[in-house]
Amino acid sequence: MYTKENLGSLLLRAGAITEEQLNESLRIAEAESKRLGEVLVQNGYVTEERIHQFLGIQLGYPSIVLERTYLDSAIAKKIPEKFARRYGVIPLYRTETAQGPVVVVAMADPTNIKVKDEIQHALEENIFVAIASPKDIDQTLDSIWNPDYSSATTESEQRNLLPVTEEETKPAIAKILENIFKRALELRANAIHIEPKNKYAGVRFKIDGSYHSITSFPLDTYQAVLARIKILSKIRVGESVISVEEGRFHIREDLAKPVIDVRVTIVPEVFGAKTILRLTRREEIIRPIEQIGFEPEQLGILQTILSNKSGLILISGRYDSGKTTLAYSLLSAVSSKSNMIVTVEDPTAYPISSFNQIKKLINSPDSGNVWEQTLRIVESQDPNIVYMSNVDTKGETAMMLRFASTGRRVIATLYAEDAPSTHWVPFRLGADSYSLAWSYSGVISTRLIRRLCDSCKEETVINEEVLAKLGSNKKMIAGKKIYSATGCEVCNGTGYRGRIGVHEVMPIYDHTKELIESKADSDRIRESAKESGMMSFKEAAICKVIQGLTSLDEIEQFM
Repeated sequence: MYTKENLGSLLLRAGAITEEQLNESLRIAEAESKRLGEVLVQNGYVTEERIHQFLGIQLGYPSIVLERTYLDSAIAKKIPEKFARRYGVIPLYRTETAQGPVVVVAMADPTNIKVKDEIQHALEENIFVAIASPKDIDQTLDSIWNPDYSSATTESEQRNLLPVTEEETKPAIAKILENIFKRALELRANAIHIEPKNKYAGVRFKIDGSYHSITSFPLDTYQAVLARIKILSKIRVGESVISVEEGRFHIREDLAKPVIDVRVTIVPEVFGAKTILRLTRREEIIRPIEQIGFEPEQLGILQTILSNKSGLILISGRYDSGKTTLAYSLLSAVSSKSNMIVTVEDPTAYPISSFNQIKKLINSPDSGNVWEQTLRIVESQDPNIVYMSNVDTKGETAMMLRFASTGRRVIATLYAEDAPSTHWVPFRLGADSYSLAWSYSGVISTRLIRRLCDSCKEETVINEEVLAKLGSNKKMIAGKKIYSATGCEVCNGTGYRGRIGVHEVMPIYDHTKELIESKADSDRIRESAKESGMMSFKEAAICKVIQGLTSLDEIEQFM
């Protein structure tokens, strides 16, 4: 039979703690009636995250964050408070599986078989165990046994983000999905990943470019959640996922705010179908260009580029660097009733009524020159402005240059590291150097960095080692007040909340066009651009530090 020592033995075998630390912690746990994991963390021998990591990987238990997980207080109270606190357990909710109903239970130490047996006996039902931190469990128990708790949750549950039918107002499935979306909006996540594993499905949020584990539930519960997502997004239900499937639906955070677009992608994986839910807010994808991170000097150059009524504007960056937000914001800046805007995207980032949005035609061995078909569709609308997303084929490159050479204004996004090297991407895709150089109006390269949390950022002192990394740019920051990340409840302990763009804006003058036509290397293009007033990524990032928007640690990628 398993006892508290099994958690210690697991950590001992993995080399996370020593035998001396284990024996000492066991004595304290016995003397003070504490859980072993609690004592190990309290003594600084191992972190809660380390314990969860070993239990999750080696024993296959999912981890959850309780404040972001659906909880039925009536089921939670079926276990006496004293027992729940002593052993660190909370029954969360009941759900259906192929083997019948089970209760999802959070435990600080899921290796304790004796406690698990007692929980099953008390609930008179089978259980599905997930790992939660002792601190998280204690805080949740405080709220459960607080007399005001039930009324607070009732009020919260009445505000539904998702449409529900009469039959769906009670089951846990609808409440689980509702809770996931509410937590995602609270944390300002821009994507939800529901990932099937061998024995369970895990939920992760993408927040400010990083992934965070949120909750988990049984695989059978996930199948019900997936079916509900399919119904909402008008994807066929009841069929196995053998290829990528896509759909959309909307949720509304508040009646006073615009709807939030949810783009659904379902991907077949080894353990089942993974669901990716991308959340897009209208006010975030289209912003005034003055509010997306350009420095004053850059705005002047950008306005000059946008004043050209024809020509090619390339927006470059890495994956998840803000290219689409920048492109939509530029399109909005040049949009007017006298302009016809056509976008060519796959998929459409966000439905905008003032744009004419078409989906890219996909190349296949039997489709011939698909790009020519797309070109005819676009040209038949006689647009003044054309936007093309993620140009990455020879045909799309030819189409982009065709539009630019016929007196239209073209905005296109592609993957490249910085502004001076962007022109090499069309070259590698077969672009003619003369056509590219003399259709060019400008290049904007973009990246996203995390913003410091205004609630907890602290003034800090810059050390000599960091100053040395700044090189010749250290004079920009000398004597300036700078801040560092701390972490609080508002920012989920990260020290950062939200992201902001850092840009390179490169104007294309005649001498730059001559360099591009001659296929000069990126260093020569960069020198020419800096002489013409281009601010580098490094300089723009340092400006964000001086303004108190981010930290020196966050801009280390530009050093």
